[in-house]
Amino acid sequence: MNPSGGRVTLGLERPERMVMFMATAYVLIKTQPGHERDVYYSLARRRRFAEVHPVTGHYNLVVKVTSDSMESIGYIILEEINNTDHLSSYETLNTTQF
Repeated sequence: MNPSGGRVTLGLERPERMVMFMATAYVLIKTQPGHERDVYYSLARRRRFAEVHPVTGHYNLVVKVTSDSMESIGYIILEEINNTDHLSSYETLNTTQF
């Protein structure tokens, strides 16, 4: 409660109307040494990925995938990323809602 007796809010209340959920996943990619640019340009040309970013650290690229369902995101990752040359490994981070 605030001093005037009203309720204090943190801006975390649910909206009156629910917003339609867009499924999103981030894919962290490790490439084979020396093929970072090849993999980047291969993925960046594809329309299925919302964003592709080169990064430094443990991974070489981060890819943002969006779709209408998590099932279709799984399909996109299996079809598009698994079939990309010069990948060493990848890890997928699926987003969620509160």
